[in-house]
Amino acid sequence: MSRVGGAIRYVAALALLALCMSVRAQTHEHPFGEYVLRSSVVTTHALAPESADIHDVERERDRAILNVIVYRRDDPLQMALPARVTAHATDLAGVRQEIELEEVVANDRVSYTGTFEFLPREVLDFTIRAQPVGSDETGTLQYRERLWVRRR
Repeated sequence: MSRVGGAIRYVAALALLALCMSVRAQTHEHPFGEYVLRSSVVTTHALAPESADIHDVERERDRAILNVIVYRRDDPLQMALPARVTAHATDLAGVRQEIELEEVVANDRVSYTGTFEFLPREVLDFTIRAQPVGSDETGTLQYRERLWVRRR
């Protein structure tokens, strides 16, 4: 990949991360050992069309994107690290939905994203587990999120 292509992909990855962390998304964090596990959820329809196109994400009213990063607690830049990450969501009826995560790497920064379907105003309990590469420590982040459908 050329330097320009790498730079474009890096900027695009940062843009997607920023969007997931800012577009009506609440960030959730869980410190464990020397690491922090961070996650957010946003509907894909809330993503800017350009960002969605770059990352091949379909902007749909009934789909959301989960974004996960792991970083060292003592890192002031919060540089995301590679990890083994799994995630699932469970609705209030107890129906579990596995969320397949894709690793996104740009300039040594790593994030994990995955899309999933939801119903309007659905409440989901998320469970995310991460083990940083080269570490024996595993962190589990659990949180509840209500997902809204944007009006036209």
